[in-house]
Amino acid sequence: MASCASAKAGDFKHEACSTFCKEAHRTTHCAFCKCKECTFCQASTNHTRNPTGTRAPPTPAASLQQPAPSHSKHATRQSDGPHHEEADPFEAVLARDASSTAALAAAASTHQMELQRLQASLHSAEERARAAEARASGMEKQLSLCRHSSATLRATMKHHNAPPPPLMAAGQIVHLNGSHAEIQGRQVGIRCADSVSWAAQEGVRLYPELYPGLNVNSSVFDFQLHLHLYDPTISRCPDPRGNGAPINSESEGWLASILLLIGVLACALANAYGLGYLQPSQTVRRLLRAIGCPQNALVR
Repeated sequence: MASCASAKAGDFKHEACSTFCKEAHRTTHCAFCKCKECTFCQASTNHTRNPTGTRAPPTPAASLQQPAPSHSKHATRQSDGPHHEEADPFEAVLARDASSTAALAAAASTHQMELQRLQASLHSAEERARAAEARASGMEKQLSLCRHSSATLRATMKHHNAPPPPLMAAGQIVHLNGSHAEIQGRQVGIRCADSVSWAAQEGVRLYPELYPGLNVNSSVFDFQLHLHLYDPTISRCPDPRGNGAPINSESEGWLASILLLIGVLACALANAYGLGYLQPSQTVRRLLRAIGCPQNALVR
């Protein structure tokens, strides 16, 4: 019979076989040594299976021959199955980056469309502004031609003044060469004051041929006399040399001073009533309200 493959004392294989022989050498073949006769107990071992049909318990020698479990990633995935695969963090980061890139691309597309819409609106507004400017320029040219034609026609028909300006509001102060002209509604009409003002400021500058002997430095008296002599129907200016009162551009504003003094006194009176020093009667209330005093001054 073949002896044990490991008969040297102290050898790992010898120690393993020794342990096996002490426990179950009569019923199980020594899978490690492949021996027919045990070196330690001189007992023979058979190669048959267990008579009971049960599998023999694992021996230390057999456990030493079992391959070590693989810890590789591929083996782990195969053992876990398809439902227990470990998620790769790098792939998750790539997925998040892809979704963020798609969202940014969508936002950029939306912003680009909005910018194009705003640019189109701005371009349309610029086109409308240019068209309006062109229409205004054309209307100004037509108005200039109409004024020139009117001035030429009036000069041909021996009218020595330009068409009168539009009527101003009643009581409006007309500025003549830096000084104010007082409009006296009962003596000098509003139409005359407007005509004189326009002739002195615009007419003599635009149509000098219609105002012979006059210029921008001429007096208001001369302009009123010119309008009275050459166009009394339209200007309605009385003769400043006769009973008709001329427009007084040299006045020191005495009427305005009197009105200012009255206003100051009225405001002082209103303040006195407002502070409670005086108790206003109904008549005084009506007077104060007529001259435009604040309503809070009329409460007490």
